[in-house]
Amino acid sequence: MRLLLSALLTSLATMPSGQDVPGEIEGFKLYLLPESSASCYENRLMVDPTSRRVVTWTSPRDLRDFDSVMPHSFQIMNLPDDGTATPVIVIGTNARVEPLRWSESGDRLLFRVDARGTGFYLADQQRVEVGPRMDPLWEEVKIEAVANGDLAFHQRPEALALLRRVRADGEPRRVLLAQGATSAALLAFHWRNQFRLTAYAGTRRWETGKNIAFTSAPLLMPGTARVRQLGEQEAGRPFLPYALPFLDRRLGAIAGRFGITRIEPLRGRAIDLGKHFGQLTAIADVAANGTTLFALVDLERERRVARIRDGKISSWLLCEKKPLPIPIKLPPDDSLPADTPVVRSEVPLGPGMGHAFATLYRPVHADGRLIVYFHGGPTIPFSLDAVPWGVREAAASGISILVVEYSGMQGGGAALSERLPRLGIAAYRQDVDRVMRWVARSPFQRRYLLVDSFGGIPGVLTARYHAALFDHMFFRAPALTLHSPEETLRDREGFARDRVSPESQREFEAAIYGGDAGRARFVADLRAEVSQLRPSSRLSFYFGTKDGASQPGDLPAQFHGRPEVMIVQSTHGMLANLEEVERDIAMKMAWPGRQEQLKAP
Repeated sequence: MRLLLSALLTSLATMPSGQDVPGEIEGFKLYLLPESSASCYENRLMVDPTSRRVVTWTSPRDLRDFDSVMPHSFQIMNLPDDGTATPVIVIGTNARVEPLRWSESGDRLLFRVDARGTGFYLADQQRVEVGPRMDPLWEEVKIEAVANGDLAFHQRPEALALLRRVRADGEPRRVLLAQGATSAALLAFHWRNQFRLTAYAGTRRWETGKNIAFTSAPLLMPGTARVRQLGEQEAGRPFLPYALPFLDRRLGAIAGRFGITRIEPLRGRAIDLGKHFGQLTAIADVAANGTTLFALVDLERERRVARIRDGKISSWLLCEKKPLPIPIKLPPDDSLPADTPVVRSEVPLGPGMGHAFATLYRPVHADGRLIVYFHGGPTIPFSLDAVPWGVREAAASGISILVVEYSGMQGGGAALSERLPRLGIAAYRQDVDRVMRWVARSPFQRRYLLVDSFGGIPGVLTARYHAALFDHMFFRAPALTLHSPEETLRDREGFARDRVSPESQREFEAAIYGGDAGRARFVADLRAEVSQLRPSSRLSFYFGTKDGASQPGDLPAQFHGRPEVMIVQSTHGMLANLEEVERDIAMKMAWPGRQEQLKAP
C-alpha cells in the first residue's frame, strides 16, 4: 500500500503543466513550471559552489523503491541573503529528468533527460538549452557528482574507465562518483547481487557488504583506509539513529551524518534543528559547501531550505503542503492533524546486552495507552518515515507508539546489522529484554504489542517471556519460520513480484543470517520458541491466504481453528491495510474512535 501511495503522490506532484522551453532532447519536451507547481515531496538537496542557489528533487533513498530511477522534475531556488521570499523554478519533462552538477561558477546546471541526452539550466538567464549526448555507458547508471571538476566531468577518461570496470563486475543500479583533479572514485550499488556496494578507486576495489539498505553512501577517495557502513557509530560519540551521510561538494568526501532532527558534522558541534523549527517532522537531506551547511527540512505544513553558517541559521520557504486534487481524501504527507501535536523523542532504553533502540511518539494529550511496535524487515528502518504510518490515528485518540529498531535492521549501524549472523536468535532475546525492561518501568497503564512480518520474531519472544506486560498482543502476517525462497516470494506484491528471483532471495538470506548454517540454526531456534506458544484470549494472529512467507500452519497445532486466528484474503504486504483486520484490533483494544473511523464509508 505504501509503495502504491508513494508512486501516486510522486506522479501527481511532478506532472508537468507549464510553458514549453525552446529545444528538444531526442523528442522529449522541456517545461518551465510556475511556482505554484512546486512539489513538497523532495528528499534530495544540491547546492551550487557559490551557495547562492539550491536544487531539490525526489529520489529513492532506500530499498523501498527499486524501480524509481529518475524523477520527473526538479526545482531550483535562489537564496537571497536578506531572507526574502524567492520564486521557485521548476524544470520538468514529459519523460524523466535528473539534476547532475553545477558549474564551478554556479551559473549553469547540468541535467540529463531519460538517459538519452543532457541539458543546461542557465541560472542568470532562467532558461534551458540542450546539451551534448552522453556517453552510452551513462545510459545504464545513475551518477551523483560531488567533487571538483567542470561540466565535462562525464567525458573524463578516468571516470569512464572506472564505469567500464564497474559494468564488468555486474550491471549496477546506481553509481556515485567522486572526482578530483587527476583521479576518480566510484561507489556502485549492484542490483543482481542484492544490497552489495562496491567501491573503486584507481586499481583498488573494496567490498562494503551485502546488507546495506541505502543507495547513498560515503564516497571513497584514493588512499581511504577503510570502508564504513551507513549509520555506523563513531567510537565515543552518541549514537544517531537512522543516520545518513552528507557530503562536502568542495572536497568530494563525507562531511558528517544527519538523522531525523540532528546534524553531526565530522568537525564542529552537533546541530539540533528540532530546537530551531517548530513541528519539525524530519530533516530530508543535508549538503555541505565548505563550512556552510544546507538542510532540506520537512515541517508540519511546509518545506524549507535552511542554511547554517557561523552558528547562524537562516531559512527560505520552498513550498506549502496542499491537499492533492484527487477524489481520494488523503492528508498531507508526513504530517499530523494540527489539533493533535505529537512529541517525538529518542528513548534511552538503559543498560542491557541488547542493542535495540526506539523512538516514542507521544501525543501532548496522551491517555496512558501505549502500543509497542516491532515492524517488518529486515532491511527497512520503519522510523525513516518522518511520521510512521499509524501514528496519526493513534495520536488522535491519545495513544502513544514506541517504534523499535532491533537486530538485523539496516540504517541503524553495524551494531544492529552484524548481531543477527553472529548471535542468531540470542540477539533478539537480548534486544527484547532490554526494550521490555523500559516498558515495565514506563508510566503507561495499558499496553499493547503490535508486530508485522519479520517483527513476529521479537514478538514471539515477547509473548514467551514478557506476556504479563500487555493487555493484548497482535501478530499481523508474522514470520514464525523461514520458508523456502520460492515459497516466500509466492504472490508477492510490488517490485518483489517480478524482480526478485529465488537466487537473489537466497543470497539475501545468506547475508542476513550468516550463510546456510546460520540460517538453519536460526530456523531451528525460532521453531523451538514458537512451539512453546499457547492460545490465549490476549493473543491474536492474522494471516493472508496468498502469503508465502507467513502461514497459519506455522503455528503449533493447538492454535488451529481457534477464534484468535483470523485468515483473510490478502497478500503479505497488504494484510495490515485491510479494514477487517484493523477493525478487529480496534475492537480488542477498546478503541471507539478508530472503530467509528472504520465504519465510515
